[in-house]
Amino acid sequence: MSRDTSLADFGTSEGDAEAESEGEESPVEAESRTEIGEQENAEVESGVEAESEREPRSDSIGEAESSADSDADIEPALATYDWTPGGVACECCGESVERRWRDEDEMVCANCKKW
Repeated sequence: MSRDTSLADFGTSEGDAEAESEGEESPVEAESRTEIGEQENAEVESGVEAESEREPRSDSIGEAESSADSDADIEPALATYDWTPGGVACECCGESVERRWRDEDEMVCANCKKW
């Protein structure tokens, strides 16, 4: 729709209501669908251009294996905070607390955490 669309264009006319009841598309819906289709086509075309500008990919087995090896070297993320409703011992002082934070390799209470 254009920027100067009136509120009447958003309403449902009798012809639109009949078309909807018969399973047909209203003129407003058809125009909207056409605009969306043109937008998607433009995005696809720009993506094709961008892809053609890239360097060619090499899908050799050696690269795939080295990628898998480098993934094995990645350490998983660790939680920085822990909340246990019943309480759990601080790994530094041993006091039972509900909230603990990561400090180096331990989960410690607020008093033991080096802020």
